Amino acid sequence: MIPGYRIVRELGRGGMATVYLAVQESLGREVALKVLDASFAADADFAERFLREARIAGGLKHRNLLPVYDAGRTGEYLFLAMEFVPGGHAGDLRGGDPDEIRRCLIDIAAGLAYAHAKGVVHRDIKPENILCREDGSYLLADFGIARSTQTTRELTGPQAVLGTPSYMSPEQWRGEAVDGRSDLYSLGILAFELLTGSTPFHGESGWAIGMQQMNAPRPRLPQALSSWQPLLDQLLAIDPNARFASANEVIAALGGKPEATPKPAVAFPQVPHRPTTPMPMRNPLAQNRIAALFGLALLLGAIGYWLGSEETLAPAPVIEPPQTEHTVPPQPTESVAVLPFRVLSSQVGDEHFADGLSEEILSSLAAIPELKVPGRTSSFAWKEKTADLREIATALGVAHLLEGSVRRAGPQLRITANLIRAGDGATIWSQSFDSDAEDIFAIQNEIAIVVADRLAVQIGARPLPTLARLPAAQRASYLETVGALRNLTSAGLIERVQTLREFEATGDGGPDLYVRLHLAIAHLARNGMLAFDIAQQEQQDYQRTLAARFAGSVEVLLGEALLVQTRGEASNRISEHERALLLFRQVLERWPNDPLAATQAAFVARTLLRHAEALEYSRRAVAIDPEDPSALYALANAQGSAGQGDAAVTTMQELVRRFPDTPYAATLALFLAGNGNIADAIMVDRDCLQSTRPAGCAAPIRLLRLLRFDARADAMLRLRPESSRLAVDGYDALRRGELPEAAYGRTSFIALMEAVAEAAAQQRHAQGLEYLRLGWPREQTLDGEGSAEQLDMRASIAFVSEALMRPDPPDAERRKRNLKALARTVAAMPPATMPYPTVFWALGTEILSGNRDAVFHRLDGAANLNPLLWQHWVLSPSGLEMPTAAFLRADARFADLWKRREDLIERERTRLKQLWPEIEAVD
Repeated sequence: MIPGYRIVRELGRGGMATVYLAVQESLGREVALKVLDASFAADADFAERFLREARIAGGLKHRNLLPVYDAGRTGEYLFLAMEFVPGGHAGDLRGGDPDEIRRCLIDIAAGLAYAHAKGVVHRDIKPENILCREDGSYLLADFGIARSTQTTRELTGPQAVLGTPSYMSPEQWRGEAVDGRSDLYSLGILAFELLTGSTPFHGESGWAIGMQQMNAPRPRLPQALSSWQPLLDQLLAIDPNARFASANEVIAALGGKPEATPKPAVAFPQVPHRPTTPMPMRNPLAQNRIAALFGLALLLGAIGYWLGSEETLAPAPVIEPPQTEHTVPPQPTESVAVLPFRVLSSQVGDEHFADGLSEEILSSLAAIPELKVPGRTSSFAWKEKTADLREIATALGVAHLLEGSVRRAGPQLRITANLIRAGDGATIWSQSFDSDAEDIFAIQNEIAIVVADRLAVQIGARPLPTLARLPAAQRASYLETVGALRNLTSAGLIERVQTLREFEATGDGGPDLYVRLHLAIAHLARNGMLAFDIAQQEQQDYQRTLAARFAGSVEVLLGEALLVQTRGEASNRISEHERALLLFRQVLERWPNDPLAATQAAFVARTLLRHAEALEYSRRAVAIDPEDPSALYALANAQGSAGQGDAAVTTMQELVRRFPDTPYAATLALFLAGNGNIADAIMVDRDCLQSTRPAGCAAPIRLLRLLRFDARADAMLRLRPESSRLAVDGYDALRRGELPEAAYGRTSFIALMEAVAEAAAQQRHAQGLEYLRLGWPREQTLDGEGSAEQLDMRASIAFVSEALMRPDPPDAERRKRNLKALARTVAAMPPATMPYPTVFWALGTEILSGNRDAVFHRLDGAANLNPLLWQHWVLSPSGLEMPTAAFLRADARFADLWKRREDLIERERTRLKQLWPEIEAVD
């Protein structure tokens, strides 16, 4: 049939081609000979695609890609000669050993990393295209529908969809341009199939499967395989921007060694992703009709596919991407904002009572997935303002408003509620309730039910809240406490937490009470007002009670998420943060209007360096509750960590403009400095220090870090209260080359790193280790059990600092392994990122690992921002050379980077003198 080849036997047959075992007679070697059927070989497009496979595969030379030896046309046949691999394919691994599956995925990801770096996207990852050699290695075959990003002519029209339905990415189904992240999605489908034995999405037609790929919730693994869930969640994200940025990141996540590709592995560009509502499919008749039309298009486009051909050729269904836990949800059809009820009497406590009543109604309505309800912070922002209802509704993005009033006359209460349509100001429903305290819950519940009914949504069955369970005499006190907690500062937190504890001790608390206790206790721990071990024990006790009394309620999930988040902050273990993020996702699936879960999910995702997820969750929190400063702060942090410095500064400036009295406002200087605006940062802190609230400004050591490039401004610090003397005097000592008392390292995170740096420069390692011991009393260490891959950023920084202090560690091989593990983690971080500690960790990891190219790639990205982000590894506070300086200066690229640093400092010095002419006289 094919000159030069002797056919031995048939290996397999598809809709367009047959594969034979053959012997290449010139070399006497066995090959797999793929022969295109004559009817398809006569078609110019199919012939070109077949030969393109040869050209693409022939140009890829990698141990995990099937090599092509020969290709051509003879008579009416087209053929490819490839390596014969007799070991079977990846389908044999279904439901098998997870470790073997991991090895398979690492091998295929390695092949993809190489192909993507060469500009080739495979587009048909599936078990049958993954072959197993006799030595146990795996390789990827069949580049028949691969696409080269360097090719300008597509072989099919712009609306064509190529691939195997069960493995196609959402963007493949939509007929959009694809990059390597499409292959990573297919790799996620493959991983799910091999682990569980079947693909996650099934249907009677390709259309049904495609709808699920684009619309269905992401698949969940059995509990026994839960450790794989974070990997699959990122691989199978519907938005390509939420997936891994490269195949090398997948290899690192699987515990393998990233590939050294022909050029730096492609990190695929961020593409616009506009979340929209999935196509409704409620009418079975309509669904069947659409499926039939789609099937007809498939038949016309590629006859024979459903009988076993190797690819699908079909018009792309015009469907927008669906919502997942990684994207901001579309606005529900119905929407209502609950405004704080007005107080029409002057009795003490009535204002908190009214706030608590409003919040209870809001919570009931916010639990309805079909109803958009702005968060409490957004609604309560209008409490003291007089504005037209239409203006309020427009600002909150809702179609309806619920407003009301509370009037007390002795023991009697009159509560009035009004549901208003914002468009024309018409009152849809209005009612007054006269009662005593015993009927408060009944009134609150009735109001929520009526509002839901009028907006044509339903309130699902939920456990009775605390208000309904408390004795009548305690309800007013509880509502007052809830109202006070809404904007509580640390000063009054202990007293209010004690009140909540007393309510819980009565045994009458509802699930909402336990969530409030979780939040309050975690806040106490984060602010140093309660030891972490005590806080965790108390949260665990409350969680056990919550789970026992209200099993199955969403509050149990939320409480568990908050508990695990606190535990992660105490242990600094990645596994705890991953579990917390999973729980917050599950809460949002059931309570899509909860800004707390979205905000906390953003913070946790950022801790895990999942920048795309952190951005999505923080944007979702802002969309739910745009008046919540914590949501804006989460967004600014996510933007900074993702390398979006300008956006982060803009968000922080907006936060300060709108919420100047929040603690978050004090961090604006850090964001400015982190983006290279050092002069502006100094001015912000100067103005803050000269205000009536200097204690609320940024920590003094952070300011000192800014002033390091211009010591003349240090006199500003003398404006600080006496409580900052240890930080100020300690830093002055460091600049003189003196090591301050060990307690100095506990004044702030940056103070600790400065002290360790000076100790390292002076080779006083024992003192440096003492700083670390006092500064990280709760951190996990790497001297005992565990590895760097299990620790989060703060614990990893401790490890990097410790490595600096121990140039000759007792277990050098262990440190080397852990540095490699950290290097795989930091590879996912953008080179220009904020805040400062992340750069310290990433750069330090790569310097200590000796990865010179990675170091200078990161330095180049940060060089035009703030040099203080990286000069720590060159000079100590007193100006001594750091132990790592020689490694940097030995590279020819360093001189240019240092010059860029000096130019930026000179620019900022000039700007500072323009902004603050009196600076010369300050000292």
